[in-house]
Amino acid sequence: MRRLVTALAVIACVIFLVLGNFYWKEKTDISSFARNEKVGDTVDEDQKQSEEKNKDEDDNSDGDASEEEADVDSLTLKAANWPEDARNALVTAAEAGEEFVLAIVGSQSLGGDEGWASMLEEALEEEYAGVMDVQIYKYEGATSQEFVEGEYMEEVVAATPDLVLLEPFPLNDNSGWISVEMNQANIQTFVDALNEARAEDAQDAVVMLQPAHPIYNATGYPRQIDQLKEFAESEGFEYLDHWSDWPDHASEEILDYLEEGQSAPSEAGHQVWFEYLLEYFVEK
Repeated sequence: MRRLVTALAVIACVIFLVLGNFYWKEKTDISSFARNEKVGDTVDEDQKQSEEKNKDEDDNSDGDASEEEADVDSLTLKAANWPEDARNALVTAAEAGEEFVLAIVGSQSLGGDEGWASMLEEALEEEYAGVMDVQIYKYEGATSQEFVEGEYMEEVVAATPDLVLLEPFPLNDNSGWISVEMNQANIQTFVDALNEARAEDAQDAVVMLQPAHPIYNATGYPRQIDQLKEFAESEGFEYLDHWSDWPDHASEEILDYLEEGQSAPSEAGHQVWFEYLLEYFVEK
C-alpha cells in the first residue's frame, strides 16, 4: 500500500513537471513572438520614414533644378533683344551667382534723378533682381575728347562693366567743334580700354551706341547722328535709335520734349526715351 502511494506521488510529480515545462515554453514563445513583431514593426516604420525622406529630398532637388532652369529661361526671354554675347554673359553671371554690370555712360542728356537713365536703372534692377547692377556715369558738358583724355573714361573702365550703353557725346561734340571722325575714334579708344581691362575675362565688354536727344530744326547735327548710326552698323555695334519715338525734330512739337535751351530733354522727352529703352531691354 505504501509503495502504491509512493508510486502515485512520483507519477503526479512527473506530470506536474511536464505540464509546467510545457506552459513555460508556450509563454516564452508567445512573448518572443510579440517582441519580434514589435521590432519588425519598428524596423519597417523606420525604413518607411527613411524612404519618404529620401523621396522628399529628391523631389526638392528636382524642384530646385527646375526653378533654376526656369529662372535662366526667364532671363533669356527678357533679354531676347540684346546682343547674343551680352545675353550669354547675363545667363552666365546668374548661374554663377554673380552680378551683371550695365554701365550707362553719356552727357547731360542722361538727366538727373528723374531722368531716363535713373528710371531705367530702377526698372532694370527690379526686372533682373539679384542679377543686374546698373551704374550711371553722367558727364555734363563733356565732349568725347574730354571723356577719353581725362579721368572720366578711367572711372568707367575701372568698373569693368559687362555691357555699356554709350551716348557718345555727339551733341556736345557738335557744339565743341569735335569732328565726326574724331568722335568715332574716341568711341574706339573707349572700347579698346574696356577690353584691355577685361583681358583676363573670357569675354569682352559689349558696347551699344545711341544718339543724344534730338534738337529743334537743326541741320548739321542730324547728319552727324546719321553718320553715328552708319559707324555703329559698319563696326558691329548695336545701335538704339530712340529718335524714332520722338516727334519730328523739324516740327515745333519737339520743343515740348526739350528743356529751354535744348541742352537736355524735358520730362516728356525723358519719358519717351525711357519707354523706348525699357521695351528694348525687357522683352514682354
